[in-house]
Amino acid sequence: MRRNLVLIHLESVSQMAFWQYSAEMETLFNLMGRSAAFSNFQAASTSSVMSMSDLLHGDSSELDHLPLFPNDGNRLAGRSGNLFLTLLEQGYRTLGVQYGSFSLGDAPNNFWGVWPEACGQFRWLDRREEMYLEIRDFLEKSRAAGQPFALYYWNLNTHLRDEDPLKDKNLAYHERFQAGYRLLDLSVKRLLDDLAALGLLQDTLIAAFGDHGDDLWRHGCYRGRSHAIDPYANVAWCPLFIYNNGHDVCVSAKMVSMIDLKPTLRHLLLPELAPEPPATPFSGIDILAASRSVAFAQSMFALQIERSDPARAMTKSYAVTNGELRLLASTGSDFDDSGGLELYLEQWDHGDTRNLLDFCRLDASGEIIAFAVPEAVHPHFFMTLNPGTIRDLLDGYRNLRRLLAAFIKQKETEALKLFSGGPKHLFPDAAFARARKRKW
Repeated sequence: MRRNLVLIHLESVSQMAFWQYSAEMETLFNLMGRSAAFSNFQAASTSSVMSMSDLLHGDSSELDHLPLFPNDGNRLAGRSGNLFLTLLEQGYRTLGVQYGSFSLGDAPNNFWGVWPEACGQFRWLDRREEMYLEIRDFLEKSRAAGQPFALYYWNLNTHLRDEDPLKDKNLAYHERFQAGYRLLDLSVKRLLDDLAALGLLQDTLIAAFGDHGDDLWRHGCYRGRSHAIDPYANVAWCPLFIYNNGHDVCVSAKMVSMIDLKPTLRHLLLPELAPEPPATPFSGIDILAASRSVAFAQSMFALQIERSDPARAMTKSYAVTNGELRLLASTGSDFDDSGGLELYLEQWDHGDTRNLLDFCRLDASGEIIAFAVPEAVHPHFFMTLNPGTIRDLLDGYRNLRRLLAAFIKQKETEALKLFSGGPKHLFPDAAFARARKRKW
């Protein structure tokens, strides 16, 4: 008998937020303790719909050819199949549910093609009990039909814009945040209770994942935008855990990207099917059969026009991480020319707050020619950033810089094959020749 699938989309929940608000998410933490938890899970993009596409298609290039944030007239690249369409073709009943009033009407019924009608019904609901009844009815009918099911569950209570009455009655900003996480956790508890009551939990694979985090202006204002911005660790480093009826319980430091979930879940649910060959150079891997050394993330589509959102706040940036170092390249922010490179030692600096290139001198091509901080005279500095550490930093910088530049160039090359003409924005090579000078 095939196992069921529940995907729990943890809206705006980064790894940092997940631990900060652990007291509000008891159910999720208990579930994680009975799961395979991945401590080095990286989002491939910094906005919700892009993350949804990355996951369902197992590929980060489906939207890259679009010059504007999608609307009804846009189309996906169509080179990578949708996970839920595959499950439907294999006899699964499918349903997508999104809870949260602010988004109703924001997106067309198929999320601009990310969830086409062929994948089954997707429901937007703004009443809590209606959501519970919708899911319960779906579970009961799946059990009665003797069919496996796949449920995509997305609760927006943790989104900054969510206007749930139970959240809004908390007047203080921090209290509203806490309320959002509590409401998310309560809804997950109800879902798990229903699965258990119907005897379905033991046959259900549950994958809970954060799509991105909120920056809250610690790296710049972006006209107030808090996500869909530069992929710093506090935005792109997210929780992931996969529950398998108490089996495979572990904490893994393996590097996992959002695009790896589709091939991995496909393997777990449909092991009899041959692995899908990579559709593009940006397809994910089955983390049960392979491993990755780096993960990439982006803030916008490869050809998207900068500041094309209503607030005119979005700028283009990419990042690569090897789990120890994160290199970020940006065209700038806050309407200036402050773009360039940033390098962070993530094992020490989880929020990416100290650009290590501030300690360096770069030549005209962007190569580091010196690492020195004349004003740092205390032995703490030199005991921490000793010659061996500095040597590793310089080697890591060179390798990540090469990988990131090649990644961006290949993204643009592949996207241009599908581009239909008109304005577009390519990433400037000059950003790789300077360290970023950020205005605070």
